[in-house]
Amino acid sequence: MNISGLRQRIEVLEHESTRRIESIADLARWVADGCPEPAEPKLRRIQ
Repeated sequence: MNISGLRQRIEVLEHESTRRIESIADLARWVADGCPEPAEPKLRRIQ
């Protein structure tokens, strides 16, 4: 794999990890709010 391919892969991984962190933060806020709605959609986003 060349440098350009590695840079592109790193950008994809950074985007995916940011999205994952955001969904975990959403789940944490949901728990802090006392679980006001069913958990399934939030749990599915993290997987």
